[in-house]
Amino acid sequence: MGQGKQYREAYYPSEYSETDYQFFFLVTLGDYYVLTSDTALLGKYWNGTKFLVETMVDRYLDPVSGLFAGSDAFWFTAQGTQNPTAPTALFAIALLWSDALGAYR
Repeated sequence: MGQGKQYREAYYPSEYSETDYQFFFLVTLGDYYVLTSDTALLGKYWNGTKFLVETMVDRYLDPVSGLFAGSDAFWFTAQGTQNPTAPTALFAIALLWSDALGAYR
């Protein structure tokens, strides 16, 4: 997300469609908040962060299973098969942090 598909072959052919990094980014924002309580900095990016969450839900969430198992999702699971459990758990953790931050916004 954030890079057009036209750059896939030029910049990162094998990692292009791994979308786990957005979950780790959200968890990192939450960790930063918990460690610093820096709402001034995070507030500058709050709208973009909400947009990222909304986009991920719209694009990857399977409405039947409630997991991030959409057909467009590709997760690095180190298992050789696609398993949406870990990305879904990461997203839940990220939402807990963002909910805590939202309470102070």
